[in-house]
Amino acid sequence: PTEELADPEHPDRMSMDKFLFLTERSLRAVGETDEALTFEMSRVSKSFGLSMKVIEARIKAIAEPFYQRALTSTRTKLESGAVSAEMLKKARNQLGINDWSTRDMHISCFSEEVRSLLGVDKDEYDASKCAFPEGALYRLNNLKDVLELSDDDAKYEIEHEVTPLFQTTATAAFEEAMADASKAEAVWDQISARQAELGLSDETSTSMIGSAAVQAVGGILEEAVQ
Repeated sequence: PTEELADPEHPDRMSMDKFLFLTERSLRAVGETDEALTFEMSRVSKSFGLSMKVIEARIKAIAEPFYQRALTSTRTKLESGAVSAEMLKKARNQLGINDWSTRDMHISCFSEEVRSLLGVDKDEYDASKCAFPEGALYRLNNLKDVLELSDDDAKYEIEHEVTPLFQTTATAAFEEAMADASKAEAVWDQISARQAELGLSDETSTSMIGSAAVQAVGGILEEAVQ
């Protein structure tokens, strides 16, 4: 029935989607040209009354969870040396994961690892205490290489997560210094220590320190006006 085949969770629909996935993979495996593959899949499309776009989406929906499991395993086994970029490439070829999906899934995998190491993946956390454990940046560099991400991609994902954590500390520190000038030196020590905990570059931290200082001064001026 049409209603059952429209439900992604229905056994008949699941069987159909697996058939579509296996058909496409089988045609790829025997070395069909792109033209021949398109022709054969168009025949399948007509048989099931589905557009090629719908078929492609269903094949993708079957393939990506398998590859996601491979990425999860990669994070788990990273330190064992049992995973490599070549192994992931082989898995992608077997599943038919394209370059666009690969990039999105790899960046997501890296971001999840960053969040996990910082401890910000929990429902509740103290932003002032979250920090990378010892060896975390080395681990992230290894993961970056296995996922074949660029240095810029990895840097962006790390800074995206640590920036608000550092900002929290810097803002609180400046507010404390503004309230008690005798604590100015201690504040700088606190900020420097936080920078090291979060693995922030001098360039990035300097920019955020300036922002935090402006915010602290702005807060005082705002109170004065009121």
